[in-house]
Amino acid sequence: MRMFLWPITTLDYLFTQFMRLLNTRPGTAFWIVLSLGWFAAFLLGYGRNVLKWDEWVVFSDLLARLNAGDLQFSDFYAQYNEQRIFLGRLFGLFSIEFLHFNRWWEYGLNVCLILGHWLLAMAFFERDRRALSMDIRWPHICWAMVIWSTVQWESFLKGFNSTILLPPLTLALVAFLVHNQRLSPWRFALCTVLAFTASFSFANGLFLWACLLFPLATIRNSPGVKRTYLVLWCVLGVLAWLGYFADYSAPPHHPSLWGVFSAPLHALRYFVTYMGGCISSNVDISLVAIIYGTIGLLLAGEMLVHLVRSRVSLTRTAPWLAYMAFALLTGMSTTVGRSGFGIGQALESRYSTFSSCFWIGLIGLYAIRHGARGPGKKKPWPIVWQERFLLFFCMGWIIGSVIVTIILWNNRIEAQDKAIQEMYTLEHPERMSPLFPDTAYLQSLLPHFFERRLAMYCDVGRFEDYAIMSEATGRAGAVLTMDIRPGDDESWNGVLLTGWARDMDANEPAPLVAIVASGRILYVSDTGLDAPESAENAPEGSGWRLFLPAPFLPDGPATLTVYAIQRDGEHMARLASNSPLHVDLPPMEPPQFTYTRYFYNPNPLPSENDGGSGTQH
Repeated sequence: MRMFLWPITTLDYLFTQFMRLLNTRPGTAFWIVLSLGWFAAFLLGYGRNVLKWDEWVVFSDLLARLNAGDLQFSDFYAQYNEQRIFLGRLFGLFSIEFLHFNRWWEYGLNVCLILGHWLLAMAFFERDRRALSMDIRWPHICWAMVIWSTVQWESFLKGFNSTILLPPLTLALVAFLVHNQRLSPWRFALCTVLAFTASFSFANGLFLWACLLFPLATIRNSPGVKRTYLVLWCVLGVLAWLGYFADYSAPPHHPSLWGVFSAPLHALRYFVTYMGGCISSNVDISLVAIIYGTIGLLLAGEMLVHLVRSRVSLTRTAPWLAYMAFALLTGMSTTVGRSGFGIGQALESRYSTFSSCFWIGLIGLYAIRHGARGPGKKKPWPIVWQERFLLFFCMGWIIGSVIVTIILWNNRIEAQDKAIQEMYTLEHPERMSPLFPDTAYLQSLLPHFFERRLAMYCDVGRFEDYAIMSEATGRAGAVLTMDIRPGDDESWNGVLLTGWARDMDANEPAPLVAIVASGRILYVSDTGLDAPESAENAPEGSGWRLFLPAPFLPDGPATLTVYAIQRDGEHMARLASNSPLHVDLPPMEPPQFTYTRYFYNPNPLPSENDGGSGTQH
């Protein structure tokens, strides 16, 4: 009998020793540093200073209206898919003059938001740990693994990253300000401002009005004042909901909301997958997410029943209940609205930012249950196995982070870099699809973003900012060919330019080539191609090609001049050409943009077998 029990007793011994290690300061510090270090390596290795899917669409209309001089306040409030990203649009547009959509600034902001969320979660736990004299530290490790997990890469590196991160942070911040505190009118006003900010950053921010009733019910004010605050909070929450859904129209591409009732088992599977998707964001191993989601929901149910039977006060459990309620409401609403897209859509990376709140709350509730036993008492078997599952869950999160990061590095980073390179060439627009699916439409957007030097163009100056190097024509490079290309129903007409360019001081390829007309830089290309054999003394890698679509060119006839921007960022040298570069494109109707595999696509939605990959939003 002992022979059969030996593997179990050995694992139990190893687990006990591992727990003791985690509860030491060095053990805790090691795993926290590991989580943060992995996140930092991922961010630095995968981050790129380029706009992506959501940003192209949302800001293009605003920039077009801004350039035309007819931008209105209502444009910031306009519905985008099912979102009203008021704060994101407002901050983004009014910060372009000093941030220029530099994505590294947003990455830094995201790090600050994540750090604040993590510190607030630990602060809640430290309150309970001191109050209950708990000698456990491993929840700190769990929250570090959960909050800094690179499974959430889409929230960190794509689209309106900060708008996705704001609702969970706002939940934690408002709960921290009100939970078991004496609430002043000024603090209450601050909390309402924060709640409105989250509500108009991402749609699920509306759920905070309900979820934060838990911490609000624990404030230390007199009963009359408490009732007043709760009533005011509910009234303001209703106003936020009414304001959000005023003139709201359901996105036509979304499945019917009644689909949940016609296929309840499919909806249940979607919801369970959603709740466990923070472990696995790959549809090929969705079974892992289903298993974790199922066990997590059962564990939460058992834990809540125990806390009710044990009459643990709301003062202790309120923050963690708010976390779990936020995740559950978000998951249920997403199930109702999007389960028709297929199970794969439940595994979108950004959803793990929201479903992770469920696990943050679950770990916090376990800490409450652990402390409610009193110090020095032996753990009953349910607590032992809950503890082991939660740790196993966090270990799985590490594995998931590693796997996701490896997949991204192998499968996405090369495609993304090629897409960015193609933005400097524009000759094969289909290669830009990793940045935006409808590349013809993206070409029409680029002039708005380039004109204001946003994102990857933020280091390109105006023509008047550069000093023109005298007597450099011919020695800095040359324009070798210029061809007029007609367009069709799916592509723009334009002009294809080729040549080579070098830096005059270093005798190396020039970093950028600027196409100029009427004293204005129309667009830039980078070098890196093989220089043609006819180019004498051309440095290796100094060749360049650029297809300039019609939206970049001025209306009517124009004469182009090409310059090599020097490495010092202050000088330009004119490139030689055999003949004047005169351009006079015939007018054409804009191509028919289809938004292929995007949420505007009127075609039937992808089947579940392909994981819903055709619907990214």
